[in-house]
Amino acid sequence: MIHSYSFRLPFIYTDAQRNLTVGGALDLMQDAADSHTLSVVSPEYMTNSHRIWILNSWHVLFDRPCSFRDILTMSTWSSGTKRMFAQRYFTIRDAQDNICIRARTNWFLVDSETLSPVRITPEDISFYDPSPALDMPDPGRKIPLPNDLKPEVAFPVRRYMLDPYHHVNNAWYVKLAAEYLPEGFSVCQLRAEYKTAAHLGDIFQPMVSHREHTVTVLLASPDGTPHAIIEFSDIQ
Repeated sequence: MIHSYSFRLPFIYTDAQRNLTVGGALDLMQDAADSHTLSVVSPEYMTNSHRIWILNSWHVLFDRPCSFRDILTMSTWSSGTKRMFAQRYFTIRDAQDNICIRARTNWFLVDSETLSPVRITPEDISFYDPSPALDMPDPGRKIPLPNDLKPEVAFPVRRYMLDPYHHVNNAWYVKLAAEYLPEGFSVCQLRAEYKTAAHLGDIFQPMVSHREHTVTVLLASPDGTPHAIIEFSDIQ
């Protein structure tokens, strides 16, 4: 089942040119996934089952810009499971029904109390009535680390970065990584892979690689433990 709704792009998700930011796009899509879940899964089941979905990776293609006050249509759906992961797709379309953004995500299921992975059952997927996968290239879930990563200034995790589970929110890793993009870099493709959750009190040691069409950012702890790998490309 495809979950869709229309909305007017708010100012808060746009940049100085009033275009939708990469981080704003991720915020909107995460909200859509939550909206879909709330529309099909009862609050009682969510509370009593002690099961929550955790995002593992993003692959996002930015086909057209979206601007402040544009009327947009968000669509999201599950396409079923692949090994231990469940796949969810997103599209954002403009008023003329042109696709502006396409995204593939991988999620895994965890116990909400222990945050340990649990087996995905047919019941877990049945709520979402899976629909066919979106036709888009698949570069794989794993992002290779380039050999020319250079350290930037380390910084601490702040309270405003945390989600209700006291982890750094998925979109914040991407927003932080975007700070290392060169001026004028136009993101046409984004990949993000999440490794180890960061918490309040942790320190991020950014490692950054700048290449001709790609900027790769590793957000790690000072001892080298990776938290997230984010890759931005100005080509698809």
